[in-house]
Formats: sequence, structure tokens, C-alpha cells
Amino acid sequence: MRVKVVVRRDGRPVRRCVLHEGQAFELGRGRRVDIRLEALAVSRRHASIRLGPAGVVVEDLHSRNGTEVDGRPLESGEAVLVEPGSRIGIGPYEVVPKVLPGEDRQGPEERERVVELLRAEGVEARYCVGRGSTGSVWVGWSEQLARMVAVKLLDVRLAAESGEDRRRFLREARVCARLDSPHTIRLLDFRIAGDRPLLILEFVAGLSAMERLREGFLELDEVLGVGVHLARALAALEDAGIVHRDIKPSNVLLSADGLAKLSDFGIARDLSADTALTQAGVGLGTLAYMAPEQFSEAHRATSAADVYGLGATLYHLLAGRPPFSVLGLRPSEAMERIRSQEAPPLDEVRPEIPREVAEFIARMLAKRPQERPGPASVLEAVLARLRDRYCARDPRSSLWDSSTITDTDD
Repeated sequence: MRVKVVVRRDGRPVRRCVLHEGQAFELGRGRRVDIRLEALAVSRRHASIRLGPAGVVVEDLHSRNGTEVDGRPLESGEAVLVEPGSRIGIGPYEVVPKVLPGEDRQGPEERERVVELLRAEGVEARYCVGRGSTGSVWVGWSEQLARMVAVKLLDVRLAAESGEDRRRFLREARVCARLDSPHTIRLLDFRIAGDRPLLILEFVAGLSAMERLREGFLELDEVLGVGVHLARALAALEDAGIVHRDIKPSNVLLSADGLAKLSDFGIARDLSADTALTQAGVGLGTLAYMAPEQFSEAHRATSAADVYGLGATLYHLLAGRPPFSVLGLRPSEAMERIRSQEAPPLDEVRPEIPREVAEFIARMLAKRPQERPGPASVLEAVLARLRDRYCARDPRSSLWDSSTITDTDD
């Protein structure tokens, strides 16, 4: 069994993660907890939530201001079995566990293997946040760095080979090491544990833009704020000679301190490299967000392809769907649709979107690379101007929030 844990503040989702059977999360204001809740009403170690054979158990960890379950205050140190969908109150935060359908694809043997491997590298593994075809990403506490980190591991089968997946993983480490921007995920360390290479990355406590979208429509100010931040990320990529090639909502992380960050450089193109891993005639990326020139010539993709990906991402965040529907289509049919058709105008899909905003995003989705706006500094300036013109700053929006928490002892 798996449980999705959703954390909200003032009705707005700020965190979402998955709890596997046998795992437990600690919640609180301290640096070493699994889910950090930044508010003075929250204790450093406030409560825990664990998933056992009987279900979800919530325990108050002798917090100063108490923990509530469906409005009922728990006794200090009390642990209770809760129903999925119960609302757990911790200061200004609401935590809701929900059972996920389907089986846990990751067996206990693999989890134990990863936990032992990371322990040997000085990382106390807490939980897995994602799995893909080539590996997995874990969150844990690094004793050496004294902070929570994300660890990206190449799959054990691929790690033993010297094929393209392993070379791309090593390329990702080199690419990340060259980036220095608050709007790209930072590489903290790179290691090879046994035969398995791993990236120790900055951990972002927040939702991906796709997860945020699943919680409800994003307002224009929030989306344009994301756009400004991602334009800054693209400027950093341009300076480093890197093309991401896979910009999409699930690769955009929204941090608790109000920053949008670009992640997952697994198929990035390094313009300074002597050798290419992508052959001529090969497409690379995610179809719904890929520039047409990436379909067959991904090895020649330039920063204009990332402008298209950013435009497709902003379109999806505003419209609630990608510019082109490709579900159920064969790849060749999807590519032909994207090449030959125009995306429905944003201001027709969502009439409250200003025409000027819709037209600028449409320019980012131009079929010909040379017709897209750029460089990234121009994108940032235009998106910032549109935000200032059409949006009143909402103090509840995380992208405008620059407040800090003054730490005090419990």
C-alpha cells in the first residue's frame, strides 16, 4: 500500500509526497525532519505519520502547541490510527493522507539495498520521491552536509553496463556542475558507490508545477512568476552552453521559499562537448512539450528549443492542458499534429487571460526556431512586464512571499 501525503497552508498546497508501507515521516520546524513546516506555532519535531500494516498512524511528538486530527486535539505523545482523508492540523498547516491505487512498484529488497548503499555514503535515506526507466530519486539526511538532500541513483542493471544510459548519467553530473543559478537544481556532490553512480542534489521542499496544477488552476500572477524564474534559468543555461531539451511542468519544482527551479538535466545537450550522445535523425524529449525541430534532429537543438518548452509549459499551467493533445496517438501522428496545427489560442481556452499574454506565449510556440523570442533575458523582461501590467501582487502567493521565520527555542 502507498499513501499520498498532501500538505496545505491557507488552503494552498505546499508539499506532496508518497509514503510506502513501513515508512514514517517526521513533520516539524527543525532541519532534520522529513517534512519541514516553517511556522513559529510548529515545534522542531512536532508529529510523525507512518504507514503500517493496519493503516496510517499519526503521533504527536510532545509538541508545544499540539496536533489535531479532524478537529480533535491529541494528547501530548498520543498516537492514533486515522482514516485516509482525515485532516491533521499542525499549526497553520493541514496534512491529508490519501491512499494511492495500484501496487508499490518498488519491492522491499530494492529499498533495503538503496538504504544500505546510501548509509555507506553518509546519507540516511528517508523515502523515495520518484522512479523512472533509468533510476530513482531519494530524499535523505546528509551528515557531512548537515542538510536534507535529494539523491539520484542510476538503476542497478544499467549501472553495471557502460552503455548510453550510464554515459548520460555521467554527462548530467558534468552539466549540473557548470550551473550556478537559484533557478536550477544545484549539484552538491557526485559519487560512485560500488558500480552505481549517484548525484547528491539540492532538495527542494515543495511541489512540482504538475503536482501544483493537479491541486487546481494556477492564477495568472503565479504562472507569470514561474515564467520569470524559468527565463532566468534559461539565461544561466545559455551562459553555460547547455540546452535542456525536456522543459515541462513535472521538471519544474516550486520551492517553499517562493522560487521556481528547473530540474532533471538527464537529456541536456552540452554545446561545449566534443562528442554527442544523440545521433542524427533521433528525437529526444517529451512529445507534448517538444519543439518540432527536436523530433528528428535533437542533436542540433539550440536554446530556441528550450524557449518552445517553456512556452508549452506556461500554456499548460494556464490552460490546464498542453498546447496539443497527443494522448492515444502514435508518435508519428502526434508529431504531424504538432508540426501542422496551431495550438488553440490561450485567451479562447481561458477567456480571462489577457490577449497580450496569450499572443506572447503563442510566439514562444512558433514552429520555426528563428521566429521565437529570445534570448532568455528578453523573455524575462517581457514576462516581468506582463506580470506587472496585469497582476496585482497577492501576498498569499508563494512566488511573491519573501518572509522569513525567526527561529526560537521550543
